[in-house]
Amino acid sequence: MSVVTKPYTFSAGATIVASEHNSNFDIIYNEFNGYISNANIASAAAIAYSKLNLTGGIVNADISGSAAIVDTKLATLTSGSKVNLSALVAGSQGLGTIMYYSGTRWTTLAVGTSGNTLTVYGTKPRWQ
Repeated sequence: MSVVTKPYTFSAGATIVASEHNSNFDIIYNEFNGYISNANIASAAAIAYSKLNLTGGIVNADISGSAAIVDTKLATLTSGSKVNLSALVAGSQGLGTIMYYSGTRWTTLAVGTSGNTLTVYGTKPRWQ
């Protein structure tokens, strides 16, 4: 349905006809008994997240290009999945920057000085 409208308005002293009263009531009853449509929801409505039907999941088109998504909020990737890892890393992404997983999150190591060698110290890469 569309926006809820009231077909009959009653004034003081008027005789109320049952069919007119029922018509007004039925419109409200039908709209609020599981049949609320998008047109009935104000653009500024604060709808609880738990009320949204997201069984199909959130798709790329649902996310703003400027959205900041924390890497800990992303689902575990299965083998064969593709992901733009640059979106997971905050910080430097300059030429020669190396990205690695620190054990808790994706992070970066800026390019080293010319002549340095990339080594691993413990579990973390570094230039020396």
